[in-house]
Amino acid sequence: MGPGPSEIGKPGLDLSLLSGFSFICLPNCGLCCYATPAVSPDEKPPLLKVDSKMPFLDGKGGYVRIASRPQGGACHFLSSNRCLCHPVRPFPCAEFPVSVHLGSRAQATLILSCPGVDIRNISAWADMPEPTEAPIGLNFELGFIKAECERHPLSKWLAEGSKREKALQQKMMRKGLWTSPEDLRALFLEDMPLPGEGDFPVTPPPGEEEGIEALPLFFDERLGRVALRAKDEGWEALTIRETGGVKESIGCYKPPSQPPSLDEGAEAMLRGYLSYITRRDTLLWAICLELQNHPEVPIIEMFDAFLHEVGGQVLTRAWLRLQMEGNPRDTLTRTDVEKGIRAADADLMDQLTLGRVL
Repeated sequence: MGPGPSEIGKPGLDLSLLSGFSFICLPNCGLCCYATPAVSPDEKPPLLKVDSKMPFLDGKGGYVRIASRPQGGACHFLSSNRCLCHPVRPFPCAEFPVSVHLGSRAQATLILSCPGVDIRNISAWADMPEPTEAPIGLNFELGFIKAECERHPLSKWLAEGSKREKALQQKMMRKGLWTSPEDLRALFLEDMPLPGEGDFPVTPPPGEEEGIEALPLFFDERLGRVALRAKDEGWEALTIRETGGVKESIGCYKPPSQPPSLDEGAEAMLRGYLSYITRRDTLLWAICLELQNHPEVPIIEMFDAFLHEVGGQVLTRAWLRLQMEGNPRDTLTRTDVEKGIRAADADLMDQLTLGRVL
């Protein structure tokens, strides 16, 4: 049993969203390596010792990014699903599957698309208060996060985040459009909206014109890394080569035009997931960023619309994965919804927010 949230990390780092989860990295997955992780000036020299010709992309503030292979391929350090720089990998890789969002506080959350995170008990998050069990298998990642927190001016960044939030709040309060984050969360946790007929079909993924690297990606136990893209006839599922490009087209599937039926376990899983992301600052601060472009929309309305869209995406991707497996049925089960969460959560975490990600 690992240490509890109050025992790890810099004071002020909220680890409550890690409660009750366990993690074991799956060695043949490699999903997290389909990215361009940021590298600090101190982290770059050890990486160059591993490969002196490693291509880097320009970054900000002295940082660079490890280039990925073209056409949606993996990081150049990945070879046959093995990380060649694992002992000296940069912080974004070392903290995975944890992500720390900095707004008016520092909050850690889990990227639930990672197949090494056990999410079978996520339905517990539909109850208040949230689970309080210590996370299992994350001590190594949390150690890296603690060290990274010590390297940065967190208090300055959090003060900047609070200032931006307060400015938005004052602007919306003058128009009667603001609801406090605490009240928002309490309201939706008490009565969680589930997607209905008006939420289908959901927003499709990018199409062929946007490139493979723009497509949502998830891990399938049978197929490996699978990307989804929109075509005229439906959503196409593609397996992606480590070196980049399409390995195989699995098929094209029509997304549901109305909500799939859910059995009791499936509904509990969906409610738990929506309750979990309602507690994420990433969601709230993504909505706040969107409100800067649409200041006439009440924050409660934006929050509600976002939860409907996320729920619809989870159910759509669960339904599509059933079609991919050649096992279509009318009613989704708990396991089906779990697969839908795996296929959707990374997209949610990739959204821009009014704050920043550590």
